[in-house]
Amino acid sequence: MELTPEERAATLFQYESMISKLEKALSTLPETAKSQRTLAERRIKSLRLAEGLLREAETGANSALDFVQDWYGSKCDGIWEHGYGMSVESLDNPGWKVTVDGESGKQTVTFTVGYDNDDDWLLIRATADRFEGIGDATKLTVLLGYLRDWLTGSLDLPQLGSRIVE
Repeated sequence: MELTPEERAATLFQYESMISKLEKALSTLPETAKSQRTLAERRIKSLRLAEGLLREAETGANSALDFVQDWYGSKCDGIWEHGYGMSVESLDNPGWKVTVDGESGKQTVTFTVGYDNDDDWLLIRATADRFEGIGDATKLTVLLGYLRDWLTGSLDLPQLGSRIVE
């Protein structure tokens, strides 16, 4: 079933509202309420995932993976790929690392998004010619999305823990 733009906007608003309420409730739960905290954290993670998928559908854009694949193919000219490139690696903590070098004139940023536990985190470091993103095991598509946004000059920094490096 396809949502109208108005339905998508209303649903996104509901997701944002629920996430905000859950985060507020989570902040008031005592540390000893482990099962309630875990349930709230899982619900927040699920809502963020659904919100991200809906936002991607809202833009009508290709998936981040499709974009990055097309971008990489456009860079390969018989020379570039021998000196520069892209890598996607798994980390042992567990997590993902996405690296690209060989660009120029891109936005220089550093930001960290750390949540309340070791299973929900993200770090982006980018210079004018290099992007590096690392995140927990659930963040590969998020990292590819930030890479796409960096490559296109439309990187939107999260509000918490972010800074543009001059």
